[in-house]
Parts: sequence; C-alpha cells; structure tokens
Amino acid sequence: MDVWAIRGRSNPPGYVCTSESLCMPQELAGTEIHNDLLVRYGIVHGMFGLVENDASRRWGSVSLYRDLSSNEFQMSDVDTLNFLIPHIRRAFMLHFRFSELKARTQGIETALNLLAAGVIFVGANGEIVLMNSKADELLRQGDGLLLGNGRLRASVDAETTRLKALIFGTAQTSSGVGLSAGGTIFV
Repeated sequence: MDVWAIRGRSNPPGYVCTSESLCMPQELAGTEIHNDLLVRYGIVHGMFGLVENDASRRWGSVSLYRDLSSNEFQMSDVDTLNFLIPHIRRAFMLHFRFSELKARTQGIETALNLLAAGVIFVGANGEIVLMNSKADELLRQGDGLLLGNGRLRASVDAETTRLKALIFGTAQTSSGVGLSAGGTIFV
C-alpha cells in the first residue's frame, strides 16, 4: 500500500506537497511501500503534484524523489512545482481528451467499415477526412471517382468541377453561411 498516494489522493487536483507533509518518516518506515520500494531504490524524500483526481475515472500525479545523499525538498522546490502543475495538468487533460477522441474515432471507423456502401467524409475543400474500407476499395478501382492529392475528384474534368461545387456548397451550409442542400452527381 502506498501511503503517500492514499493520503495525497484526498486532495484536489493541483495540490502540491512533500512526502514529509503526507507521512512522517517514522510512520513511513512500517509501511509496504517503504519496505518494497523505497528501501530497494534508496528513496527517502518525495514531492508530489496531483494532476488529476477523478475517483470515478482517473488519477494522476507527478512524483519526484530524492535519495539519502540529497536534502528534503524545500519550499522553493514546492513553489517551482506549484508553478508548473497547471501546465502539466493542461498537458494531461489534452492527452486524455485526444485519447478519448481517438477511441471514439476508432469506434466510428469500425462501425463504418461494417457498412456495405462506401462512405466518405470530406472537408470544405474536398480533402478526405475519413472513409470506410468499402469507399477505399471503390477509389482504388479508379473507375470514375478518384483520389488525387488527398482530395476527391472525378475522371472527367466537368464532373470534378461539379463535385467540388457540391462539396463547397454543402460545407458553406454546414458552417451557417450557405443555403445549399447538397446534391447528387453521377461519375
């Protein structure tokens, strides 16, 4: 059992402290973490910054350690970590958010790949944002609808012009500045 983590976890995110403020060395000597980890690696002092503390989802901290040859962490060390912890918290939050978005995107891709029809999501300039495996298979055939420089185009220039106009009009509508309902084009 990590007495430092247990006691530190009762604080809000952004909390910074030293190991001595969580548990006095005499009390720490009888704990599992002391016998199983700290003695083995010569750790005597610690300083911690609580990055995330959501009991239902995740918990994260920054942990810094010193051995017997070093002094305890001083207030200047705590001040430095206090200065850095909001930035570290923001980096962790971005990491967690990107991880969640990646998992969600992978779920969408899996669902799209189960469809028998080709599905292609395009940006305002015709760049492909996401497509399922059936659409990829169709584009590789090179029969009418093509992929060039990451954008959709048709094998006939006039059809490419019409396709680009449909994509642009739909993108304008979705951003609130257009009235196009999209359309259909045979390639």
